[in-house]
Amino acid sequence: MRIDFDRAIERFQQLLDGLITAIPGLIAAGFVLLFFWLLSRFLGRAIHRVADRASHSRHVGWTLARLSNYALMILGTLIALSAVFPDFKAGQVISLLGIGGVAVGFAFKEILQNFLAGLIILVVRPFKIGDTISVTTYEGVVEDIQTRVTILRTPDNQQVQIPNTVLYTNAVVVLNAYRVRRMEFDLGLDAWHNVEDARRAIAAAMKTLKGVEKKPAPVVSVLGYSESRVDLRVYWWIDSSRQSVHELAPRLLEELQATLKEQGIEIALPIRMSYGQEPAAHLA
Repeated sequence: MRIDFDRAIERFQQLLDGLITAIPGLIAAGFVLLFFWLLSRFLGRAIHRVADRASHSRHVGWTLARLSNYALMILGTLIALSAVFPDFKAGQVISLLGIGGVAVGFAFKEILQNFLAGLIILVVRPFKIGDTISVTTYEGVVEDIQTRVTILRTPDNQQVQIPNTVLYTNAVVVLNAYRVRRMEFDLGLDAWHNVEDARRAIAAAMKTLKGVEKKPAPVVSVLGYSESRVDLRVYWWIDSSRQSVHELAPRLLEELQATLKEQGIEIALPIRMSYGQEPAAHLA
């Protein structure tokens, strides 16, 4: 087989001529990419600093900075391609990316929903790290807010990762949004007790217990009567930013029972205690 050197040399010469012709476009494309890379780094750092000053979550600045970097580099790449290939139409690529984006959106619908919900939560900040929140069947302290999930630590020291769409589409109760939080529990007294004396004694005893706020003062109301029992409800307030309800409430009940017993008032069991938004606990 004979090699046609003349044709090969001609082909090489054409490639070399094409490369030489493309050198100005390649240089321009390199400068364009360098400019947009430097711009993305500068803008990303600026966004990161501003977001960190405005938010307690480290994910806000990181996420917004990454999004700005990606957007600028995609724009720079399209402009660079236009410099190298004059016939290149950026609009056609954008149209293809739009169609592809729809397909990707359907394939990763839940991930994208959680991501967008996470961005809204990070920017709007309906709650912050360290808050105690209740959503659906979960209650706990917010340990981290990420772009996909929010991490809670429950009172029994378990970690719960809640998808951000759950937090965005459901009612979220911030249990420590205000300094004081009202608690309540129901208890029963033997019917032979003088109800008014018992109410005053319980309210006075609650005021003396450590952890109970003096203002607003504890309130004791009558729920109902039966032949052998009087049902009462005790309302009391705690400093929601300093104390764990789950640790405080059982101790208060023990101290209340001991104080009332010294006064000859016996509390009928079981006692029904409400922790606010979660199901009541029964102490026997």
